[in-house]
Amino acid sequence: NIQELTPLIFSDTWEFDEDLTAFAKHVMNVDTSYRTARTYSQELAAFNRFLNQRLGKTIEDVAEADLWTYRALRLSGPYNLRLSPSSWNKTAATLLRYTEYSKLNFADTYWSNFSAGREDDDAVRMVDIPTYIRFREIGLGPSRFYLRNKAFAEIMITTGMRCSEGSSLLKSELPPARDFGPRLSTELNMPYSICKGLRSRTVHYSRRVAKEYIDAYINEERSHVSHRLIGELFPARIYTKSALLEQSYWLYYISADTD
Repeated sequence: NIQELTPLIFSDTWEFDEDLTAFAKHVMNVDTSYRTARTYSQELAAFNRFLNQRLGKTIEDVAEADLWTYRALRLSGPYNLRLSPSSWNKTAATLLRYTEYSKLNFADTYWSNFSAGREDDDAVRMVDIPTYIRFREIGLGPSRFYLRNKAFAEIMITTGMRCSEGSSLLKSELPPARDFGPRLSTELNMPYSICKGLRSRTVHYSRRVAKEYIDAYINEERSHVSHRLIGELFPARIYTKSALLEQSYWLYYISADTD
């Protein structure tokens, strides 16, 4: 008897895992939260894959040392496998919850020493301006979309936008440099629909960035890409007035009424 929305966990070979799903069911019954049960299920399934693929074990054979091996991998291992301290703490909460659920007596593994703090994070958080400029001018180009890449990097750095916000902005939402007048910057109101938590916010948009990067990209690289794409989607041989009038009596009458 599984409650509605309880996550179902399968192995890599698509075999139903009754034990892990029973844990998800337990979380649903205790916390009555689908999101919590889903997060715990995802984290536990990832740990189970680690045991299977790296250690040749099943979760029924897990030892206390395996938890610490996994912690070291996710906090200090290869960068493509690392988690931030906050992300690891979700994993740690899952594993501790599972050991409690399974009545595993791991005396040396508890929240205060198994969770992560800032000291566990050695990722680079800041680069100096010369390094960023080398990245912008050399690391991002030359490439097929050199102006786009530079414009995107520059607006992210100078406004503090999230990447998801910047990539969701429309051309009409970025004022051209000519609209700034004597001002060196203007306030840019970010639509709530693209902001984290669906909460709109305001950033400061530089006239220098607008003129040297955004306008340059829109007027040069983007205009060529847009023209080519329009030509591919709406071929001139088909989307002409005469061709459309021949294909549609409805268009013919509309045209006749407006001419």
